[in-house]
Amino acid sequence: MLKQFLFLFIALVISTSIAENYLIAGTWQYLFMQSLSLSIIIFFIYHFIVFTVRDKQTDQEKVEQVSSPPRESFNYRLLKKDK
Repeated sequence: MLKQFLFLFIALVISTSIAENYLIAGTWQYLFMQSLSLSIIIFFIYHFIVFTVRDKQTDQEKVEQVSSPPRESFNYRLLKKDK
């Protein structure tokens, strides 16, 4: 996932640099590169939101696993005391 973020960031920097430094404002090439940059920004935001949602889900799963004691060891201890 980090590779995707890095790739999107580099693509954004390159497309914006080309549009601002080498193209004349108002031409179709300039507008195309600006729309490409905007598309990359939207794509980056989408992937970032998906990443944060998945990260929160895995954190919640870890908390649930830690908070509940393993049943097998608890039952084993009860059986061991009875004997």
